[in-house]
Amino acid sequence: MRSPEPAATLPPPQTARFQEKREALLDAAARHFNAQGVKGATLGEIAAQLDLVTTSLTYYYRKKEDLATACFLRAIAAHDTLAQRALADAPSASVADRVTHFLQLHAQRLADMETGAQPALIGFADIRALPEPQAASVFAAYTDMFRRVRSLLD
Repeated sequence: MRSPEPAATLPPPQTARFQEKREALLDAAARHFNAQGVKGATLGEIAAQLDLVTTSLTYYYRKKEDLATACFLRAIAAHDTLAQRALADAPSASVADRVTHFLQLHAQRLADMETGAQPALIGFADIRALPEPQAASVFAAYTDMFRRVRSLLD
């Protein structure tokens, strides 16, 4: 029989408060990564934006690369959702109409991010800054999302 894992390696509880704080952290981190780049950012700077100490941030993400990975996966999921919605809203529409709808949804998302109605998403320009093993999961998710967006052209 295996002994239980030490408390230090167990994931934090997934309470509503935990999720709310995590979302605020991802929002601040995405903004900071977009401004400073993944390599140029530090956990301390991101924590300071939320009036946290670095150790409070590491409760959620142990390393900067893990935080950047979570930001990229959240952005990928958001773009994937837009592509799925564009396909579902107009399955028999022309390619031009599906792409136009996707771009309208994307523009609305950007406007909502600007007004604070939606949380910030990290841009994909710095995706290659991730080291392994984080890069593998992000690139796999990105490839799946890209294929879904590309399916708008079918």
